[in-house]
Amino acid sequence: MTSRSLLIAIAAFAVTASGVHAYNGTKILENAGLDEKQRAAFALAEDLQKTGDFIAARDVIADSGITAETLLSIHAAAEQERFKQIIFADNDTSATTGQLEAYLVASQANDKKTAQAVLDEMDV
Repeated sequence: MTSRSLLIAIAAFAVTASGVHAYNGTKILENAGLDEKQRAAFALAEDLQKTGDFIAARDVIADSGITAETLLSIHAAAEQERFKQIIFADNDTSATTGQLEAYLVASQANDKKTAQAVLDEMDV
């Protein structure tokens, strides 16, 4: 049984992450591996959050089977999408998912040499 405090923390993140749904959400939620029921739960949680019903939003997220691990997947998918939009906004390139992941890993590890090598490979 998940503790109430953990559910509240998950719900707080989930309600915030439901903003992902409004921002190119379907693609991000699909990339994170959410099924149709879970994607619908995010949309409903967003609507409930807008009306101020945060407890109901939390319950909808929890009842859909979304876990902390799922939320981390959503966050990672959103970061990858944001990266693609920022890096490739003014560049005509077709980077592979592997290249994007390599760049993100190198960036997060503060490995500037590898990150630059990946960007060079992508002609960015």
